[in-house]
Amino acid sequence: MNDFETRLKASDPTLFSYVVSQSTDGDKRSLLGLQRTLREAHREKGYVYLEIGSYLGGSLQPYLPDPLCRKIISIDPRPPALPDIRGTLSYVENTTENMLRQLGRVPGADLGKIVTLEEGTETLNPASILPRPDFCFVDGEHTYAAVLRDSQFCQAVLQGSGWIAYHDANIVYDGLLGFVAGLQQAETGFRAYNFEDSIFLIELGDCRWSESAMMSGLRQSSAKGYLWSMHENDIYRRFYNRRLCQFIRLVKGRIWNPVFKRPAGKGAT
Repeated sequence: MNDFETRLKASDPTLFSYVVSQSTDGDKRSLLGLQRTLREAHREKGYVYLEIGSYLGGSLQPYLPDPLCRKIISIDPRPPALPDIRGTLSYVENTTENMLRQLGRVPGADLGKIVTLEEGTETLNPASILPRPDFCFVDGEHTYAAVLRDSQFCQAVLQGSGWIAYHDANIVYDGLLGFVAGLQQAETGFRAYNFEDSIFLIELGDCRWSESAMMSGLRQSSAKGYLWSMHENDIYRRFYNRRLCQFIRLVKGRIWNPVFKRPAGKGAT
């Protein structure tokens, strides 16, 4: 067993250490667990990985030296800034050339299997994505409309069967809710899982990789993912409960609440 195989089997987060990654160690363990499951399910022919929102290539790192990963499709229009539900975010040196230069540091990296598409899913034709991916990872624009659009694009390129995983599920949950509601309304078969820390997985169609023994540890991490997400969102809860915010809510409630009643006494009805 070579060094890569040994480290992947151990879910070693240092497989993400060669290029700056915006993932936590919990995220990395979850992603490596998904990769191990993919390898097990595609041991004979290998698998194809598609990613939306690559930036510096941090989340691409463990797929480059993996001989079972036949192709990597990186979709990123490379804007200098992106709208985000937390406010507009800037991306320094957001170029394909810079990403490939960074990924050249990964030991055993096969850069030749990367196909880069500098477009967004709003303009790309799903039929042009060949070969069909087995696994899509969504970490692009963090807005409701973009998450929904990226999810529907992935559903189309997967042709109804496969995995869609998401980073920052604690931030983009509204988009996830919208996509899941659409799947339910269309009576599309799917299963959804919450992993540590911010990784969320939707398994579409007749795909049943999630039922493998390889996934048992990940399935048991759902509580960790949920609690981590609640903890991360505490910053907004603490801000909302500051005295000034409480006062503003009280004033707004008295002005706009149609059922507000004056205290009993003169003029009261």
